[in-house]
Amino acid sequence: MSLCGYPVEWCETIKYLGVYLEVGSSVRFDVSPAKTAFYAACNAIFLHSSGVNEIALLHLQETYSLSYIRLANI
Repeated sequence: MSLCGYPVEWCETIKYLGVYLEVGSSVRFDVSPAKTAFYAACNAIFLHSSGVNEIALLHLQETYSLSYIRLANI
């Protein structure tokens, strides 16, 4: 396949607007990278927050961790 005389590279997934689209006969989304980023952010916050006020912890979770979920529209 070519576009304007240049070959088009074929791949199984493509990242578009922060979401991975998968190849197939229908539209499928791969949200596992967003889930991984969400859990990594949660773990980082809990790992480095001993002795922090619970309200501050909730605010950190909402600000950093939930932003990954919102980006992927999970």
